[in-house]
Amino acid sequence: MVHLLVPPGGADFGDAVLTVSGAESDVYGYLKHFQNDYLRPMGKELLTLTTERTAHFGEKTLPSAVIGFSNDGWISAISGSPVIVTRLNRNSTKQRWIFVANRSYSTTATASLAVGPAVTTVEEFVNASQTYQPTPHR
Repeated sequence: MVHLLVPPGGADFGDAVLTVSGAESDVYGYLKHFQNDYLRPMGKELLTLTTERTAHFGEKTLPSAVIGFSNDGWISAISGSPVIVTRLNRNSTKQRWIFVANRSYSTTATASLAVGPAVTTVEEFVNASQTYQPTPHR
């Protein structure tokens, strides 16, 4: 049984992964590409981490219960396309991981992050080699 709760006055739902008839929507294709080409290679890293904070940047209207980006000491500023930024840690170490995801299902995003004073070193995870490479950050 499925219970569907609809707010008074109805609801304006966006595209779903599957259509009402059960067909794969465009969103399904985007999610499949993201899963296979990005998340799967990063899975070994992401699954060992704990989320500390997730925030959205660059959206005119935030979805309900979503936090907009603000300087948190680790990331001081973001510019460019709308993205979702998640800060993670491993066992409360001093290291932090920043995961940046494109907010759009269908358009390419480019975003730049300025690191805050808590950051001393930046490395980028390279999917192809599954290694971390030093990245300039100041």
